[in-house]
Amino acid sequence: YPSPGLSKNPFVGLEHEYRISLPEIHEPQARRIDWRRVARSAGEEVYVKQFDKLKRADLAIFIGSGFDIELPDDGIVEAEILQQVLLVTLSHIREGTRIWLTKYLGGGEFVTALLGYSSFGLKLMEAEDIPRNLRVIYLTRFIEDDEIDVIKQLMRSRSLDPILIAINLGGELIKYYGRERALKIIEAEDRRLRLNADRTGLQYSITDIEGLQETLRRLLSFRRRV
Repeated sequence: YPSPGLSKNPFVGLEHEYRISLPEIHEPQARRIDWRRVARSAGEEVYVKQFDKLKRADLAIFIGSGFDIELPDDGIVEAEILQQVLLVTLSHIREGTRIWLTKYLGGGEFVTALLGYSSFGLKLMEAEDIPRNLRVIYLTRFIEDDEIDVIKQLMRSRSLDPILIAINLGGELIKYYGRERALKIIEAEDRRLRLNADRTGLQYSITDIEGLQETLRRLLSFRRRV
């Protein structure tokens, strides 16, 4: 998939950013353009502007169960998950998208913070709840027994339609158990995750930590359900 920014490819991935298409014999010259202007062409240079409506839409990202574990030499899984989420969403936050970060505590309880951006960088602001009808991405490993029922209740009570991303940590075990045994664990974990995801009735994607950023980018930048 194309990445956001300036390129020879006349495709715009992010609002307020442009791609410039020039003849192959010329080197592309990046220019700052007023995003309020309509797309225009001038001589050999063609400026293409296209809004990514999802970029402006508010979003809630839920961190579900199963990430509060520590892998030898790799630290806490939840910290890695949060880092990747922030790396992908930072540009959205800087351009005004409101993103609620919600963590599942178990027993049907959640804690929520609103991500913001100031001159000092990223900041967390206290938030009691999330608005209704938000676009929701829910990351989980389905470890809590009641989590599926909680997700269904969340959909009914808040008029939400989450997209699930189930994280398979089996690949992290290759360096500890050897490839053959780790592959068996990966396959078993994949079956377990799919079985639980199917029970929610939602659209979902199964990925690992390494593939999480790409999955999030597809959802946020290209409005694709996976």
